[in-house]
Amino acid sequence: LAGLDGAARDVNAITQVWVAPPGSTSLLLTEPFAQPAGEPAAAISRLPGVRSVQPYRGALLDVAERRVWVLAPPQDSVPLIPPSQVFAGDAARASAEVRRGGWAMISLALADEQHIGIGGLFRLPSPHPTRLRVAAIGTNIGWAPGAIVLNASDFARAWGSAQPAAYAVGLAPGVSAQAVGEEINRTIGPRYGLRAQTAPARRARQEALTRQGLARLTQIATLILIAAALAVAAVMGAMISQRRPRLAKLKLEGFSPALLWRTIVLESVLLVGVGSLAGALLALLGQRLLDQALSHVVNYPVVSSLGVVAVLQSVALVTIAAVAIVALPGRLAVRVPASAAMEE
Repeated sequence: LAGLDGAARDVNAITQVWVAPPGSTSLLLTEPFAQPAGEPAAAISRLPGVRSVQPYRGALLDVAERRVWVLAPPQDSVPLIPPSQVFAGDAARASAEVRRGGWAMISLALADEQHIGIGGLFRLPSPHPTRLRVAAIGTNIGWAPGAIVLNASDFARAWGSAQPAAYAVGLAPGVSAQAVGEEINRTIGPRYGLRAQTAPARRARQEALTRQGLARLTQIATLILIAAALAVAAVMGAMISQRRPRLAKLKLEGFSPALLWRTIVLESVLLVGVGSLAGALLALLGQRLLDQALSHVVNYPVVSSLGVVAVLQSVALVTIAAVAIVALPGRLAVRVPASAAMEE
């Protein structure tokens, strides 16, 4: 999540206030809208505290068999190239080249498929096909098929249209973005189908949408954890039941039921704990391998870290749950009559 949150932060940081169609379906900013007589950009630019109103463009484009996300910020955006999304190349130099025009950042998967390196030429299969040079190789910015970043002017030429997908509103120093956003909404009203939103608010919407998509995976992981605890408890309960004759013999030898029960619980803790720790080590190794796969194969923005705390919590939960469940059949097992020793 940290990598996806970083992508959302960098993509939204190019301006202070966004004016775009509302709703979660518009978060990628890939649907252009008409500007009747230059409105509402002209009305927004006349508001107090507004320094600039520039078009942001974007689209989804078929490149070979990939549905690629094309981002086209205004040329004077800072940062123009999201620095945390640069996989290979210098972010500052790449931003300067993309700002100058004729250059773009492409994701690693696209670069590998096209056999292109930094400085190489590639053909953008837009409505008006355009050749661009690779300024940097980046992540897919959270869009699995891949991403391309170029400036808004190059995008307008490649698509043959000046229609924006959003407005990036720059503010004068010291002006409240929240106050200007509210004033923009009052000025443009509902007739244009647009709403103003501050960059942090828009970023929060994207992060919330990402977490909604991962919520089901979290639920599945919880169910797997519960199933694991129940399965271990069932196996250990069956094992204890089969040892009833042995427990009866130990009672004949003078061991008290309380001592036998504590022995069973301790044995369960050691058995489940050692097994869970071994599984935890394999889980950490798997996480490391998966991080590398997401970064280099799928090309997602990944912040690599070992989830040691989460793994230890899982180990503790499984161990405690399994032992707690086993404690009851263990208590029943130690009540076995001494005569059962003859069954052995």
